[in-house]
Amino acid sequence: MMCAMREPLAALVERLVDVDYARNMALIALVGAEGAERIIGIARYAEETAGSAEFAVAVLDEWQRRGVAGTLSKYLFVYARRHGIQHIHATLLATNQAMIKLARRLGLSVRLDPQDSTLLAASRSL
Repeated sequence: MMCAMREPLAALVERLVDVDYARNMALIALVGAEGAERIIGIARYAEETAGSAEFAVAVLDEWQRRGVAGTLSKYLFVYARRHGIQHIHATLLATNQAMIKLARRLGLSVRLDPQDSTLLAASRSL
C-alpha cells in the first residue's frame, strides 16, 4: 500500500496478519491497556521465492518518527533470518523521504526502480 487510508477494511487487516510463522510473518506494535489495545504499527514479510521475501512496514501517522517502524523491522529481520529468509526487499515511493531514511538505517541498499521512476527498490541480505 503506497497510499494513506483512514482505516483499513477488516478483510485487508486479516490478510495482512494471517501468517504461517515461516514464509509469511507479521509483527504488530500495540498501545493501550489489556482489552483496549490499539494497533499502531505493523511490519511483515512474505516469501516470494525460496529464501527471498518482500518486506513492508506501516505506522499510524501520530506514532511515526518515534522508532516504532525501526524497532518492528529489526525484530522482523531477526525472525525472518531464523526462519530461512536470506534476502529481504521492499518497494518505496521515491518521494517518501522518511521511509528511504529508515531503509538506509536498517542497512538496505536503495536504488531507482528501472521500470518506474516514481519507485525505489530497497534490499539487503539477512
